[in-house]
Amino acid sequence: ELAHVKSILQGEHAEALEAAAGELAVAESSLEGRHAKGMEKARVERVEMEQGHAETQGQLESAEAALSRAEAVAGEKHEQEAQVARELAQKAAKLEDESASALREQVEEAEQELNDRVGAVEKEMAAAGGRVRE
Repeated sequence: ELAHVKSILQGEHAEALEAAAGELAVAESSLEGRHAKGMEKARVERVEMEQGHAETQGQLESAEAALSRAEAVAGEKHEQEAQVARELAQKAAKLEDESASALREQVEEAEQELNDRVGAVEKEMAAAGGRVRE
């Protein structure tokens, strides 16, 4: 009878071991599936992140290029404005010189006219003085 009980227990033990092995295999398979899905999800997220980074980098480079072009245009415009300002300053100085020269000429002409009038008055006075003496 002991042998029979021992045989039954060994059979039950073997069945329990087989059932446990089966459950273990199912659990391992499930874990491997989950791991594979998790790895695939992580790979997809990494690819998406790299694409997003590439897009962001492209936008950044585009913005930097636009900024460089804007700075170049602004620098060119500033240089043009500076050139115009220099030209206007030169024209203003030239006009000032011309105005000063014209004014000097007018003053010299007025002085000459005044001197001529004074000389004419002095001659008239001298002539009138000579007539008075006569």
